[in-house]
Amino acid sequence: MEDIIIKYLNHTIADRELESLEEWLSRDKKNELYFKAFIKDHYLIDTWSGELPDATLPETIRNKAGKKKKRPKVISLIKPMLKYAAIVVAGLGVYYMLFIKQQEGKLDYSPDLVTLKLSDGTVRELRNNDHAEITDKQGHTIINQQEDRLDYLHEKSDAGDPLVYNELTVPRGRRFNVLLSDSTEVFLNSGSTLRFPVSFRGEKQRQVYLKGEGFFAVSKNPDKPFFVRTKNIVVQVLGTRFNVKAYDEENVTKTSLQEGSVLVNPVNTPEKPVIIVPGEAASYHSSDKRVTVENISIENDIAWTNNRLVFISEPFSEVIKKIERSYGVRIVNENKNLENVRFYGDFNVDKESVEDVLKAFTTIKIFEYTLKGDLVTIKK
Repeated sequence: MEDIIIKYLNHTIADRELESLEEWLSRDKKNELYFKAFIKDHYLIDTWSGELPDATLPETIRNKAGKKKKRPKVISLIKPMLKYAAIVVAGLGVYYMLFIKQQEGKLDYSPDLVTLKLSDGTVRELRNNDHAEITDKQGHTIINQQEDRLDYLHEKSDAGDPLVYNELTVPRGRRFNVLLSDSTEVFLNSGSTLRFPVSFRGEKQRQVYLKGEGFFAVSKNPDKPFFVRTKNIVVQVLGTRFNVKAYDEENVTKTSLQEGSVLVNPVNTPEKPVIIVPGEAASYHSSDKRVTVENISIENDIAWTNNRLVFISEPFSEVIKKIERSYGVRIVNENKNLENVRFYGDFNVDKESVEDVLKAFTTIKIFEYTLKGDLVTIKK
């Protein structure tokens, strides 16, 4: 139950866990008292946000548990005039949570611009705040840019037109979205490239090519399956929502499913294709060319699409990668003892800087660090 309480406060609790927490609180008054005492003892809420309400907190849980698909929010449980980020450290059976007050300023990063390579070789730079129409040299291809999204939905193409591709590249520290001509929406994470047809008309299947990480909300079309091709796997779907992480520098290519079902087919290996269901992930390990399937916390893998930095019982080695991609920084970890320590955390990348994240660790004496330019060095 302590694990579930942590997830509730950290905005990562599943619906079934929320119902379990509500039932537990209703079962015995002693449980409510334990609930409040646990929070005060372990999470330092009194220090940062004043007294925890005596009666409204369990009642808030009960109300939320009775509403389908309503997710609890940490901010609703503490003073509404303050904004906080939460981080939990799990180690040696002891949990710590700290609420860090939001900082106004951010580091002044200047990441490279997002670029779009058109079929004729023209490269266009895309700025987040732009509203524009993009055409090729002949004026045939019309793409609408609305801030951080490209819209190919209204691109006109005849069935007899040749298949042509565009290539969208997102640098470190940036994210960008593209609405494909079939209404499929793709969210691209930091350091990623997507190669995709300008139009799928006249094709028997829909295929795109990914390097890096992308979340796909694929429009349903039983007559025209959708394929995401990476260096090591091919993901086949008819219509669903899933995440693919396929960075060249990483040993694992991971497909995480939020909705529907997908077929993950490894390439250049005798391993058989696997089908996964929501809440599962299929990971291809390039070191030994094997595929494993596991149950996952889907928020771990898709929170980035909402500009959140979330880690749920993740080893520090993975937390580092997420921080690097979220903020466009480089991290050198000189404290190898932290590699396998697992952490919980939830930060708003738009409102909280990389310094806010790092200070959350240093405040509870997890490590010290130095920051020079975009280089973070974690000390022993």
